[in-house]
Amino acid sequence: NTVAPLMITNKFHGLLKKAADKKGSAQVANISSTLGSMELAPAIAAEATGVLVPTALYAMSKAALNMLTRKLSIEWKQDKIRATCFCPGWV
Repeated sequence: NTVAPLMITNKFHGLLKKAADKKGSAQVANISSTLGSMELAPAIAAEATGVLVPTALYAMSKAALNMLTRKLSIEWKQDKIRATCFCPGWV
C-alpha cells in the first residue's frame, strides 16, 4: 500500500512534469482508507472486535500512504503536480 505507489510515482515524475508543463498541472491520486486516518484511529480502535493485528497492519500501511501523498503534494508543488488521497467508501 505504500512502497509500490512510491516507486511508481517516482518513475512517472518526469512524465507527470511534462504533462504539467503542457497542460498546466498534473495529478497523482492514491486510493486510501478511513482506517489510515490518524484523527479517526481512536474511534476505529473502539470498534475493533478481536482482529486488531490485521486491522492495525492495514491501517499503518494506509497511514503511510497518506503521508507519502502529503509529502508528494508539498515536494512536487513547484512542478505543478498535485497529489491527493481519496477513500472510495465501503467497498
